[in-house]
Amino acid sequence: MTVSCKNLAWTNKTQENWSRRRNKKLRKQIIRARKRERNRVQISEEIGLSYVAVCNIVKRYRAREDKGISALAPARRGRREGESRQASDSYALFSQHLMCWSR
Repeated sequence: MTVSCKNLAWTNKTQENWSRRRNKKLRKQIIRARKRERNRVQISEEIGLSYVAVCNIVKRYRAREDKGISALAPARRGRREGESRQASDSYALFSQHLMCWSR
C-alpha cells in the first residue's frame, strides 16, 4: 500500500531498486577488471570504492566462483513484506499520511 506525496520524488522501493542495480553493476565491473589482471589498488582507484570493499568483493567471488556473478548478490535481509504484520491496514494508511505530511 503506497500513499502519493507531492513532496517525495522517489519512494523507498524505487530508491532501493536503483541502489541494488548500481551496486550490482559495480560488482560486475570489479570482477571484469580482476579478470583483466588488474590489481586491487588499481581497481579501487578506477571505480572509486575503497581497497577493502574491492578485496571483500573479490574474496566473495573467489569463494563461490562456480555460481558466477550471482555469488556476489547480497542475501535478503529483514522481515518480508506483509510477514508478521502488527498494524491494521487503516492504521498503516493513517501513519503513511502522517509521515508524508510531517516532512
